[in-house]
Amino acid sequence: MATKFNDLSDAVAFPAWDLLPWDGALDDRYEAPGENGLPKRHWCFLGEIQSFFPHHTTRFHTVVKDGSGNGKDHAVGFFLDHYDDLDASKLHDGHTMAIMYAHRRYFPDMDHTPGIGVEDVEYVHIFPLGLRKLKDLGHEMQKYCPGENGQKCHGCDKVAEPGQTVGLCGGCKTFRYCNKDCQAKAWNRDRLSHKETCRVLRDPAFHELLKLDFSTYTGSHTFTK
Repeated sequence: MATKFNDLSDAVAFPAWDLLPWDGALDDRYEAPGENGLPKRHWCFLGEIQSFFPHHTTRFHTVVKDGSGNGKDHAVGFFLDHYDDLDASKLHDGHTMAIMYAHRRYFPDMDHTPGIGVEDVEYVHIFPLGLRKLKDLGHEMQKYCPGENGQKCHGCDKVAEPGQTVGLCGGCKTFRYCNKDCQAKAWNRDRLSHKETCRVLRDPAFHELLKLDFSTYTGSHTFTK
């Protein structure tokens, strides 16, 4: 049976800005009535970092774009007791920020600008890849990871013969290659090269996003760092 991964473009599991719940307002798509607003399913906001401000009055904030294509910028403010918990070195322009259980709110100290407030960095993870490429990498996982179609080479798309083993990348140990030529082809390709995705595939948090059952909730999910 083929391995099933989450689609990072799914509008319910990975809602864009306009579909996020508002802080303090029960949203029955994601929260259970009568349960103090506790989640009844998981959701995760994905946004590509446009800029990072080390401080705004007393806190850090970033500006991100979601994948909706509307071109709008959205603020993400960090409301942390200890900023030592935030690794600001990862907040680079062009990287993707994932925020579990994101809510929209208004920031009074920013002229009531709407944004996403982060109070616990355990629910935030940064991937060193743009949002469009991160979603495409998720699709590649579905195409190339072992399943009912057997082992497929990430370089030439050839499916291994029954009983044949195709070698794993020594870095990510995720994608497979017939030989060094196929590996070099994938490493250096112009679009979504393995050179830029291998690091993401070594990150347990990426695999967690693809495998977590978003349709239910038995407890909050925090990212493996």
